[in-house]
Amino acid sequence: FKITEAVISADRLLEQDFDVRTSIVELNIFESLDKPYLTGQLIVLDDNALFDIINFNGTERFKVNIASVTNDLQPVFERSFIMTGIERSVKSEQGKASILNITLMDEHAFLARSKRISKSFSGNIDDIIVKLIGSEMKKNIDISYLGESKPIQTSMKGIIPNLNPIDAALWLTK
Repeated sequence: FKITEAVISADRLLEQDFDVRTSIVELNIFESLDKPYLTGQLIVLDDNALFDIINFNGTERFKVNIASVTNDLQPVFERSFIMTGIERSVKSEQGKASILNITLMDEHAFLARSKRISKSFSGNIDDIIVKLIGSEMKKNIDISYLGESKPIQTSMKGIIPNLNPIDAALWLTK
């Protein structure tokens, strides 16, 4: 695999993007059975004082595309993360470069944290969750692989008690 795009951007940077493909030392992406989103770790060599220019504050976006070398560099993974923090920063002995260990979180999960939902629902639980994620997070959920199966539960009614969209979906599944 090859990283074909690795761009750092932020709204406050006046639409200026920074290509960091050549600065990436390591990129780890984690998928958890307990979380409905990806997290990650990005290790970057900063030898041009890029993070001083960006004035990192934990809301920058990191867009990455990874392609298959054996398949004419067709993208196999495209994702936008929020750079939530610098876990560790180590300066070189000459003080001209730094290696930064940055934590990443799926953009939709980060944005969902700031939104709260308190509203009523009714219907089948699977339909409610699909509608909730679609309307509140603007994400399409493909459940076509389930086929024409019967609903998991009969129709129900309730109120989502002031939760963010991801926590509401998890609460509904319980």
